[in-house]
Amino acid sequence: MQTYHYYPCIDGDDMRRLYSDLMLAGALPFVCCALALQFGLWELPLLGSSQTVLAVYGLVIGSFMAGSYWGLYLPQPGKTYLALFSNAIAIVLWLAYLLLPFVGQLSVYCLVFLSMLLLDSKLAAGGLISAHYFAMRRLITLLVVASLILAAWVA
Repeated sequence: MQTYHYYPCIDGDDMRRLYSDLMLAGALPFVCCALALQFGLWELPLLGSSQTVLAVYGLVIGSFMAGSYWGLYLPQPGKTYLALFSNAIAIVLWLAYLLLPFVGQLSVYCLVFLSMLLLDSKLAAGGLISAHYFAMRRLITLLVVASLILAAWVA
């Protein structure tokens, strides 16, 4: 199987460090919003409602992550399910945001993040993503889902 390198100037260790740091940074707003709600900070200075900030951030990050499957789909003939899954996830997230109350949104977000983790386990088993990347995805997904559950429980 051919490996694609989009950043030829970054070696394996630096790339692992980069995506690990970016994943952790991406989880931070989930944790911060959940903790803000836990401690009764319903409004965030300059940002507005903690619930709205979390709901919009979950929508954006979930859609962003779903879109990343296109990067795996395009160079892999016969992996049409990745593109279909990606589009379905983005639509589900969008509809949840538009149609559901806050706790319902977070419930759908949890299911979406867990379903993407399940797909990632299949991709890792098939060698399309590295074991390290999958381990980081598992850790970050658990952190994000725990944050969403905490926020829903407090709401």
